[in-house]
Amino acid sequence: MMSLSNLLQFRVLTERASARCQIQLAVEGCKDQNKVLVFCDRKTTCDTLSDIYNDAPKYYSDAVNKGEALKRWTSGLMFATGALGVGVNVDGILWVFHWGLPTGMIEFDQEVGRGGRGGEVVRSVMLLSESMFRQQVRARPSRLEQNQAGLRNFITTLDCRRKEISGFLGGEFEVHDCEEINGEVCDRCGGVMSLIEKEIRGMTDVELVRMDDIYG
Repeated sequence: MMSLSNLLQFRVLTERASARCQIQLAVEGCKDQNKVLVFCDRKTTCDTLSDIYNDAPKYYSDAVNKGEALKRWTSGLMFATGALGVGVNVDGILWVFHWGLPTGMIEFDQEVGRGGRGGEVVRSVMLLSESMFRQQVRARPSRLEQNQAGLRNFITTLDCRRKEISGFLGGEFEVHDCEEINGEVCDRCGGVMSLIEKEIRGMTDVELVRMDDIYG
């Protein structure tokens, strides 16, 4: 059974600066003890982004003083690997970003689940480069391990993203879309698609919905 009640989005970006801008906008929207969590595919990525964002706290398996970093994360931004994906409950996480590909669908679900532990509505955004997205589109699910195939289908689907997650985790009898659970709509249900993804798919007649229409 799917445990998410998050707004799911997927962005294909050509420049790292564009991805950093998405994170910065989320941070600027934080108030009081609101938090933004960014999962990175490598420890070195955590280190690099932490430096860019004024020594923001970071958490991974052998990070120096990772426990202290978690304690001092009372608001704003933190970078982490999947080491923070299970068993850590922190209130106030309103945004969960993925910088690059998660390991698989199971890990993605666990990591996104770090948000909303206090009942908050959470926005989940996966930031992929154009080359990463093209690779996922070209990949054949039959040649991938099941967990990776589930993630690939989630990334490339043109249908509701919650249907992909719920079907993968709960089987065909537990498939639910955004409307059925009366939740925040995913980007697909909201009609959001980046220009780059449209170009890759050759879908020039797809109507775009501005991100401001979703965020308010």
